[in-house]
Amino acid sequence: MRYLLVPKVDDLSDALAAGTRSIEPVARARRLEALVRARQAGVARDGRLDDLLRRQRTLEAPSGPRTRRPATADDAMSRDIDRGNAKRRAPPAISVLATPALETPLTGVTVLEADPQAKDSLEEAFPDHDVVEDFELDLIAPASRDALASNGAIGGANAITEAELWHLREIGLLHARRLGLGLTGDRIVIGLLDTGIADVPELAGRIVENRIFNQEKLDYDKAPAVDTDWHGTHVAGLIAGRSVGVAPGSKIVSLTMIPKRVGSFSHYVFALEHAQARPEIQILNVSAGKSGQHSQMRNMARIAQRLDVLCVMAIGNSGVNTNCSPGNYPEVISVGASDASGGVWIGSSGGAITWDGMQHSTPTLVAPGVDVVSSLPDGGYRAESGTSMAAPIVTGLAALLIEKHPDITVRQLREEILSACVSLNLDAGRQGAGVVRLPPSLLVGPPPQDLIAGPPGPAGPA
Repeated sequence: MRYLLVPKVDDLSDALAAGTRSIEPVARARRLEALVRARQAGVARDGRLDDLLRRQRTLEAPSGPRTRRPATADDAMSRDIDRGNAKRRAPPAISVLATPALETPLTGVTVLEADPQAKDSLEEAFPDHDVVEDFELDLIAPASRDALASNGAIGGANAITEAELWHLREIGLLHARRLGLGLTGDRIVIGLLDTGIADVPELAGRIVENRIFNQEKLDYDKAPAVDTDWHGTHVAGLIAGRSVGVAPGSKIVSLTMIPKRVGSFSHYVFALEHAQARPEIQILNVSAGKSGQHSQMRNMARIAQRLDVLCVMAIGNSGVNTNCSPGNYPEVISVGASDASGGVWIGSSGGAITWDGMQHSTPTLVAPGVDVVSSLPDGGYRAESGTSMAAPIVTGLAALLIEKHPDITVRQLREEILSACVSLNLDAGRQGAGVVRLPPSLLVGPPPQDLIAGPPGPAGPA
């Protein structure tokens, strides 16, 4: 069985948290190097895992030769007792797969293969860690069609009309482009942790690379641009698509974290390791999770925040008073789905959640997520509904902000996005800060009032 040792508190990443440092790649690279050096030095001083493995080897070692003597009935009884004690004393098998000294210096997670009975020994040796079985993570699946089919699909790129881009109109982007907004997210790199991406015309030139998780190597290997489902291609189109995307000049590094819609906690940990180790990746978009509240995943979100990576995550598609980890952590921007009539989609998750003794509301905000048109692996287009359609719209806006303000910090980036939200006059557990709009700082000159005031109206002709 695979177990992960996850630090309950990470003093090293805490020491890096200042909240006033740039998200710019060169600045990020320096902080990454500092964390890796500090992590490896700390691991070198912590001999607990070596001690545990040493005790295991000692208990497993055969005893030396003994002088033989005639056996007696008492000896037979003693042997039976000894065999029973040996069974109880036999150490559980533990093998180390990854440690912060080498493979996981950014998350600080240790990955082990161990017998189930080893959990008690691990918890005793590491009271400052959570000992977590490698649980399953699932795609936050859209609510409509699950399979590629001609039913409901739209044709080629020429078939996409402005009327079908209600998600871009709703946030004010179409109007801003008509006014001369030239921002496209140029040269901004986004990590997409999803089902993969297909190389389709809508995304031509936008995919930096596609990687898929290698279970044996515990790393993400380069692979052809292939989507194991259709979801990743749809999400990528909403970020960087040339006709449907919010930031059509941005680039995407695809990490196939949930192949065929299913991954695991270790997939997530190594996706964060890979993405955060690349200073050019400034935003992560995630549409996967585990239903409910799981504190073991939160520390990785904290580290990403402190290394100046903005995490944008879908909150879930299970309706009111539900949520998913890691989308429900205060350190991320969790995104619910709004519709074209000015409401929150009925399937959008959200509600009150308690962290560190304080109550928080999820989602952080909502964005267009109902009947949103984007790309498919067959080169066509389709409208889909879900919070995983809404999250990439926020990711695209973040890319535009970084392009306009290269030295922006994660805290400032979050504040810019939240300040542009318009209340839908609903409870915070449904709408968060409200529905997102184009941040005013992206506009040239005074922002038009119709972009920043008033609730959204029904989608109509542009």
